[in-house]
Amino acid sequence: MRHLLVILLLSQTAALACLPPYQSPAMMSAERTLSALGVGEPCPPVVDDTCQRTYRAGPQEVARLFAQQQNTVARRSGAVWTVVLDEYRGQQVQIRAVAEGAKVLQSNRETAYETLLSRLVEAVDRAGHSAQPVTCAQLGLASDPVLGFRQCRVSWEKLRFPLPGQVEQAVIHFTLDRSADRTAEVGRAFVYSPLMPGDYPCASPLNYD
Repeated sequence: MRHLLVILLLSQTAALACLPPYQSPAMMSAERTLSALGVGEPCPPVVDDTCQRTYRAGPQEVARLFAQQQNTVARRSGAVWTVVLDEYRGQQVQIRAVAEGAKVLQSNRETAYETLLSRLVEAVDRAGHSAQPVTCAQLGLASDPVLGFRQCRVSWEKLRFPLPGQVEQAVIHFTLDRSADRTAEVGRAFVYSPLMPGDYPCASPLNYD
């Protein structure tokens, strides 16, 4: 499921799906410096589980470099510095002092945005292709402490490239009135239409309604 979410997240905007992320000279310089200071194998850009690496510099300097590389800020709480690498994917690093310099722990938490996308994928799978009247609640899109659904409805649209037995697909229209974090936008009307073969490579399944 995490791999599917990564694919959906990468297709969410044209900038992510079709263009490499912009890196200023300062960001690239910080990346090169971190690489030179690192001890052992680097952590992957996106981690499913935690990953640790040691750097031959103090935690404040390492935090500054990570923040510069991501064009963001480092936040300190006691002896621990935190830098958010990707808010929507829940990627962050925590930096603390060790004898060798600084220990960096890279972690991944599931965000409200990721939870939303996974639920929409599952809801469309449950709907199938029968074009029968169905409610969002019947498809599992019910409010809970993570997401609050309101004004949710299901419509059907004909597939441009239908397969045998698959003439129409479910499209979900909804607004959120609650989100466990800032990654899922509240108060905007959205429409979720699954991507299909033949769609433009930079198309997004989730758009404003």
